[in-house]
Amino acid sequence: MKTLLTLALFCYFLAMLKFFMHLAVRRQFFHALAVTMSLIGFGLHTAGLMAISAKTGHGPYTTPFEYTSFFAWTTMAVLLVFAVFLRRIASVGAFVSPLAFLLMAYSMLLPEETGGGQVRAFWLTMHYTVSFLALSSFIVVFAASAMYLIQENELKHHRFSGLFKRMPDLGTLDLLLNRALVFGFPLISVGVLSGMIWSNKLFGTLMGPKPVRVLPIILVWFVYALLMFGRTVIGWRGHKIALVGLAGFALAAAAVGIHLAVR
Repeated sequence: MKTLLTLALFCYFLAMLKFFMHLAVRRQFFHALAVTMSLIGFGLHTAGLMAISAKTGHGPYTTPFEYTSFFAWTTMAVLLVFAVFLRRIASVGAFVSPLAFLLMAYSMLLPEETGGGQVRAFWLTMHYTVSFLALSSFIVVFAASAMYLIQENELKHHRFSGLFKRMPDLGTLDLLLNRALVFGFPLISVGVLSGMIWSNKLFGTLMGPKPVRVLPIILVWFVYALLMFGRTVIGWRGHKIALVGLAGFALAAAAVGIHLAVR
């Protein structure tokens, strides 16, 4: 198990370097190498997580080591979906792959503890799986928002740096932001709902015994619901969506930290 995860970390490191090289020289060859190394690392990572689950009898969600590694896995999974199916935004890999690598590296520094058996519950397994996938898609929203604001600032001040020339245009970034949002919002909706169902089954209340764990997650859902409403109904585009996307991810990161820290 440890060997598989170590090899996966090495592949993620190589993939990150290749994504950086693609951003620097814009050669498709480096993007293909980056995706290949990501796929190999993802396969090794998947095998490692399956070994953990086989050992514990439940999904890898119960300790800092397990859920940090799983978060890195979902982040790489979402990155691969966008890198393979939206090649116009290939440079997003240079912004997202370092986060996947750092999450994986951090997990390897943590004690390899295993948790209890309550995660065998269907609704709790559903809650953790789709919630981490949603958060990973919001990393893409964050990356697209950051790139959009960088590009917009360059255009506003007529400073066309090398980075400006290597990133997608504003229209493509707006498309990426929209796709990541459409991908992530249903997931976080299912994540919140399944968590409440599990809490109601176990504790007899939707909020559980410690509402402080749940309220920040609900607030995150409302922020991304606002983004979806603004995008699809009001017609928000560009700058406004990017700003809310950045704020939403900062809130999501803080909310997940509170949710996992409070026991």
